[in-house]
Amino acid sequence: MIDRHGNRSPSYYNVQETNRFLRQAGPALLGWDNSNVARIHNGKLQAPGECPAVSLSGDRFDLVVGTFTRGESIRLVLANDSYQNPAAFDLSAASDRRIQKVIASWNAKLPDDLNTPTTAWSLGPSGCVLIELAR
Repeated sequence: MIDRHGNRSPSYYNVQETNRFLRQAGPALLGWDNSNVARIHNGKLQAPGECPAVSLSGDRFDLVVGTFTRGESIRLVLANDSYQNPAAFDLSAASDRRIQKVIASWNAKLPDDLNTPTTAWSLGPSGCVLIELAR
């Protein structure tokens, strides 16, 4: 991230921004249990992994999705697994859920209506979003 001459690489700035996101999002996950982790590569869920609260579709995205629970409440962290390429995908909540709010985001373009049955989401390189789902 920093070369031998002290120059910062582009990935240095991505890591810096990701750390800012984590400082903002981290407190919102204290006391929550990490129940599932999923890795999606080229739009396909990689085994082992599970993402039961939402459906993701598309074919040109790489994500890591963490599912956090506290009682009946669910929070998801969606992170672009690429520091070079954007991730564009459709996201819809499970039939018994709706997206209640976006808690934090970085380098993300989110739809105006989060609960349209299929909504286009976009995370730039290393982009992240923390959302809460409700029944």
